[in-house]
Amino acid sequence: RPKKEKKYASVMVIHENRGLNAHIEDVARRAAQAGYLAIAPDALGPQGGTPTNEDEARQLFTKLDAFKIIFLITVRR
Repeated sequence: RPKKEKKYASVMVIHENRGLNAHIEDVARRAAQAGYLAIAPDALGPQGGTPTNEDEARQLFTKLDAFKIIFLITVRR
């Protein structure tokens, strides 16, 4: 969370078909440390979140409705 309440430039980090993994979280963390308001939404959240097994994540990703995900990201911000 930002330490001060003010306007920040923002960055949204979108993951690939392996889901929200440690690398994507690290990219968002580094952007935040650089002074950006950074978010990294989990597109697999509606399916229970990103599994630790990347093959399972890829399989879940094929079942996503892209328009629904865009809607959820837009509405939840």
